[in-house]
Amino acid sequence: MKPLDNLSNGRRCVARVIAVTRHELRVLFHSPLTCIFMAGLLASLSLCVFMVADFYTTDEASMRTWQIFIPWIGMIFMPALAMRSWPDEYTDRSVELAMTLPVNTAELVSGKFFAGLAVIAVVLLFTLPFPVTLAYLGEPDPGVVFTVWLAAFLLLALYLAISLCIAAILGEPVSVFVVSVLVLFVMTISGSSEFDSLLGGMASPAALEWLNSLVPRTHFDALCSGFVTLSDLSYFLLLTTLALIVCSATVAARRTGPLHRAPIRMVRSVLPSVIAFAAIQALIAGLPIHLDLTEQKEFTLSDATLDELARTPDGTRIRLFWSASQGNVPTAIKSHARRTKNLLERLAWYSRGNLEIEEIDPVPDSDSELLAIRSGIQSVPMSSGDTFYLGMMIEYQQRVKTLPYLDIQREHFLEYDLISSVRQVIREDSSRIALLGPLIPPASLNNPRAGLSFVEELKLSHDLALVPFFDERLPEDIDVLIVVQSAVLKKAMLQAIDRFVVEGGTLIVMMDPYVRSDNASNELRFQPSVEINDISDLLLSWGLNYVGDRIAGDRELGTPVALNDDNSRVIFPYWMRFNRAQMESGFPGTASIDNLLLIEPGWFEIAGDPPDGAILTPLVSTTADSGSEPRPAYATRTPSALVRDFEPDGRKRTVAALVSGKIESAFQSSGPPQAIPANGQSRVFAIADVDWLFDQFALQTSQLGGRVMTRPINDNLAFLGNLIAIGSEGQLATIQARGPTSRPFNRVEQLFRDTREEIRNNEQSTWRNVTELERQLAEILAVAGIDDLSALPSPLKEQAITVQSELVAMRRDLRNIRLQIRQRIDQLGHRLTVINVLSGPLLVMILGVFIRMRRP
Repeated sequence: MKPLDNLSNGRRCVARVIAVTRHELRVLFHSPLTCIFMAGLLASLSLCVFMVADFYTTDEASMRTWQIFIPWIGMIFMPALAMRSWPDEYTDRSVELAMTLPVNTAELVSGKFFAGLAVIAVVLLFTLPFPVTLAYLGEPDPGVVFTVWLAAFLLLALYLAISLCIAAILGEPVSVFVVSVLVLFVMTISGSSEFDSLLGGMASPAALEWLNSLVPRTHFDALCSGFVTLSDLSYFLLLTTLALIVCSATVAARRTGPLHRAPIRMVRSVLPSVIAFAAIQALIAGLPIHLDLTEQKEFTLSDATLDELARTPDGTRIRLFWSASQGNVPTAIKSHARRTKNLLERLAWYSRGNLEIEEIDPVPDSDSELLAIRSGIQSVPMSSGDTFYLGMMIEYQQRVKTLPYLDIQREHFLEYDLISSVRQVIREDSSRIALLGPLIPPASLNNPRAGLSFVEELKLSHDLALVPFFDERLPEDIDVLIVVQSAVLKKAMLQAIDRFVVEGGTLIVMMDPYVRSDNASNELRFQPSVEINDISDLLLSWGLNYVGDRIAGDRELGTPVALNDDNSRVIFPYWMRFNRAQMESGFPGTASIDNLLLIEPGWFEIAGDPPDGAILTPLVSTTADSGSEPRPAYATRTPSALVRDFEPDGRKRTVAALVSGKIESAFQSSGPPQAIPANGQSRVFAIADVDWLFDQFALQTSQLGGRVMTRPINDNLAFLGNLIAIGSEGQLATIQARGPTSRPFNRVEQLFRDTREEIRNNEQSTWRNVTELERQLAEILAVAGIDDLSALPSPLKEQAITVQSELVAMRRDLRNIRLQIRQRIDQLGHRLTVINVLSGPLLVMILGVFIRMRRP
């Protein structure tokens, strides 16, 4: 019977709490002061966001400005909501009446608190116009919007509980309001950069970090990021519950007499709860229970990253140089820096302390700036003339790697770049690369071949093996195999290459229909077929058909070259210069490549459906302004004839591609020795050109002081380095790129484009008129042979004055046209500001009228 009695008592307790809550809600919502309170809170919040922070100029469709002001608004309004909860005035006997009810103190406190929570929930619901505004202007992250609301609800609930507790202690409403605001102000400012700077000279960084973990701001900001942890939730729930326990103990002590006579009894009743809650919070903080609600899963680390962090040795340090105090840094860069800091914190947490993170603000003319300069961090100039720093240095023992600037263009690959850099620093052995092809004989290992500097670069940074193209097997334990223009390979070697790829290796294949740097290799051709005879047959079995009987060109991507006949320069379409627009933006190997030069390449076509488990990804492609020339006729024609007769066919051609995933053996039907199951994440990079590696097309050589200096003239060798790095990093290459995190006002941008298009014709017409009038005026002055209008004869002077007047009018029209664009955009901002400021009070008014009509 005892469990049943406990259940029955619990139900009666809940019923009493609900009864008190309903009574308090009637008192609150039937009072005009509550509607005034809610309208004032909503209007103040909107005014701060749109007027003080000038939200419309931030160009960021996020809740960040709203998130900044909600703690400060709550610091004022929560004490106002709670200050009359426990009055001891003679004219207010509501508390005495409540004490006579058949409810205990805890139930009474809980009822008042839940009634206040209902008011908070209604207020937050009435802030819905702001997220709607965000959705109208851009594409906000819905997960982050929800977590900001959740964090605001928990923070305001905590502020309300603390205010109730202070109201129970002091009683007198004005004193309650003043003291509550003071206490909440200290809690709100604690954990800010200004507060840390104030304590910087008195506390160590470790002490500051510990203090910050105790204040609400840290947990509030963490929740607002979209990453919900059990530790942050429990912090608010436990601290709010503790405040209510103190409030309940205070109210109970007031029943028995003056409050100052019962401090010891109160401490005895509250102290066990404090100790228990601190122990619970410490236990929960060590539990990796979390939920990533961001749209791009910014805080969800990949399995490859987690495995790498588990192997990270103790003492690995990352120094982040970020100009956090530089106020005029663009908003997009600030968002990128915040994301970087959040990710570094996650990496450090999952490394169990082995990875140390240190943030340094290179304030101008300070020691920290000198440290950034010595560390090789790049100073990035801004249009204002100021500079900022955003880079990092990774250290382990005596090995150091510097990332001079964390380019926002690579924000999708932030996790990959960070963990890849960490791995390069902690890895003691270098990756093993095998190079196979008739253009690079094994003797080149000791006697460098002219024009192939990339081989020397590979020798410096990798363990390089040169494999004879007539050999039958590959070296053991290689990470990457590079095959260059190998049209003739033994069957055993093809089987070895096939086995290497199927078992998870990385293969880089380069083949060229017209090798300008080695004409002898043009005698041999690749002939893709079902029967495996050369490397192109392997590619065909994996889904890529090499087209080597024609040479691809692109008029839009053509490079200026000098013709042999008259030394004139023309745009030669068969020497193509690719930029980011022609490259796969979701692949880390091409994301940072701006200038890739390919010389007379072939191309690849998809050979039917990709094999099961394999993914085909075009990496570098031409535009639709491309065409081709048959290989036999190409060598016999002059460059001028090739340029003259070039005809685009409207096709896009893939000149570099990737086959990744589970790749099956091309020799599966050839018997047991070649029947190899696909058991690894393989990568096959195929490039339809070879000349791009030669110094002639990748490097510029000069002599300085008797020394031969070389510098890259494009990103060709960087592209090869990226492919090798991805291939040698194994599982790290599976880290997925994140989507864009910057969320600009797309509506404003579209409005600008639409308005611009609407008045473009008028503007162009005006410009033509202005140009014509300026020409007429110049002709009049030229005919007269003078520079001053006043010196003209009367007829010419009148004509010139007329032209000049028309010119002034035309220029005025041109300014008006530009003004129209700004006015339309500004009008949109004004309308949104008015709507958001008035919508909250209007919704409260509607709610008040509804309650008034329903009141008996």
